[in-house]
Amino acid sequence: MKNLIVVVVLSMISGCASVPIVSIEEKSRRKVLSDDAIAQSINCGSMNVAKVDDSISDASTIAMALAASCRKEYSNSVEAFIASKVDDNENVKRLLRNKLNSKESKIETYLSIVTNYRNLKNKLKIENTPDVKKNEIPKSQNSI
Repeated sequence: MKNLIVVVVLSMISGCASVPIVSIEEKSRRKVLSDDAIAQSINCGSMNVAKVDDSISDASTIAMALAASCRKEYSNSVEAFIASKVDDNENVKRLLRNKLNSKESKIETYLSIVTNYRNLKNKLKIENTPDVKKNEIPKSQNSI
């Protein structure tokens, strides 16, 4: 009798919370679209960091400026990511959308692009600086 009650209760619960079944192929397609959209957002940040970085502002401020420059790509990546993770629960979609559109999430997305750009820029500056110990003179000063 206990087993029958459990089966009836589970049947009632599953009937109330019916969720459309998404095929494996559809989930795979959504995952590919999500990955592509995220890559486009990151690529946008990489392509714009040199234009946006003033080398004075803190990296978080530049990350937010990149988020503004790449708002279309970022928005597309958020929507594609949500579609790849959540099937039909509008409340979960709304919560996830709010989280991903937060300032913190945008900074997290673009901050590594800014720090990598600055590190590379500083490395190139150091490598192109004459070595004083070896008395190297830049070629532009050597042609007197």
